Amino acid sequence: MRIAIDIDGVLRNSVETMLKIYNINFNEEMKEEDWKLYSVAETFPNIEKKSGMSAHDFFFARHNGEQVNRYSDMYPGVLDAMKKLQDDGHSIHIISYQPSYKNKLHTLIWLEDTKIPYDTVTFCTKRAKNLPDVDVMIDDNPQYFQDVNTDRCILINRSYNENMSQYPCVDINSNGEYVYTKNGKTKIERFDSIVDFIDTLEPCESKKLF
Repeated sequence: MRIAIDIDGVLRNSVETMLKIYNINFNEEMKEEDWKLYSVAETFPNIEKKSGMSAHDFFFARHNGEQVNRYSDMYPGVLDAMKKLQDDGHSIHIISYQPSYKNKLHTLIWLEDTKIPYDTVTFCTKRAKNLPDVDVMIDDNPQYFQDVNTDRCILINRSYNENMSQYPCVDINSNGEYVYTKNGKTKIERFDSIVDFIDTLEPCESKKLF
């Protein structure tokens, strides 16, 4: 199978790094479970109020951008999970939105340093993640499922995507199972970690997952 996988919030624990940077700079004790919104501007309003810099620039520009994109840890189990995908004969296609050349460069260095196996890396636009002939898409942001070329989408559970109504471009039914996209109806299967979705690959390949 061709498996498309996001980086931040799925492979790379940039959340932990961002929280450390924020807490040190603003003398707070915010925890991951306190992060309830995907938008960094809405989650960290104090950044612009106190520094005059947007939350996005604070985390992803200059020195902090290198810290987030180059030095964040992998989530536990990621390397073994990715190696298992490769050993089982799946092709791994990493796709990520990175806002600047330096963010892209630091992300490529991070992939090299962590030894995560993959077949291709694609840096997409902020609005869409499109890869041809994808069988499965794994992401932490359901908004990107709008344009993906598959009806099999796996959403990694994070504190900031529990409230699905915050994604205005995605129409999700009441039980949070389906995303209605321009290409039809996409089923979401939610999992708690990168390891959990590995166990679904065989039933997914035999079309039993959805």
